[in-house]
Amino acid sequence: IVVGALTCILFYFLLLRAGHISGVIRKIFLVSKPIVYGLAIAYLLNPIVKAVDRKLLPFLEKKFPNFKQAKSVSRSVGICISIVILATIIFTLFNMMIPELYKSIRDMIMNVPSQMNRFVKAFNEMHSSDSTVGKILENVMKEATTFIQNWMRTDLMDKVNEWMTQLTAGVILMVREILNFIIGMIVSIYVLFSKEKFMCQAKKLVYAIFRPTKANLILHVGSKSNEIFGGFIIGKIIDSAIIGVLCFIGLSILNIPYTLLVSVI
Repeated sequence: IVVGALTCILFYFLLLRAGHISGVIRKIFLVSKPIVYGLAIAYLLNPIVKAVDRKLLPFLEKKFPNFKQAKSVSRSVGICISIVILATIIFTLFNMMIPELYKSIRDMIMNVPSQMNRFVKAFNEMHSSDSTVGKILENVMKEATTFIQNWMRTDLMDKVNEWMTQLTAGVILMVREILNFIIGMIVSIYVLFSKEKFMCQAKKLVYAIFRPTKANLILHVGSKSNEIFGGFIIGKIIDSAIIGVLCFIGLSILNIPYTLLVSVI
């Protein structure tokens, strides 16, 4: 009864301080975001590192039986290969997307004036004919012109200031995220290099907090969750690659513009 009452009081206190607690959690997450990025990157690169260890470590131990640093060399090579693969994927995606984005923006800038000229020409032709449609279009254009003039006099400057503020904040946020990603890459290298040590420490912590039966259950659930989630991530990557290739083939056959950009997205 006492435990239930204390739990209810604690829950009520958490509800009263929900806004403050969420703000504290948000600040903690913002500060620890590079670590979160590093853990995520290490988790994604871990299969590559494990594959390199499986292939390279037996070879080093067989060729150099007295070489005590074989495990460190194998792990270093695996981490380097995984980082190179990740950088290559990121560079390739950006190399495919940025030229297509530039081409689409350039085509839009070049085509908009001609489209506007065609619209003005068609409007003048309809306006020149003394018809009901011409009068309706004339009234619509007058109202639209009045609205645009009033909007430019009253709201445009406020909107421009708001857009500039958002643009500045967006640039700062982008630079901050890039720095967080770079720090996360460094953290991921340390995590991958000492992952066995971290796993042993985590197991000791679980056994120190829980009884052996519950600790064994927690570790078993964690291991199965890691296996299932890792398989899901690998399957999702393969699925996305297949969809991108099929999309590229289909759009190429149909001769759709910006095929590569759409396929990558």
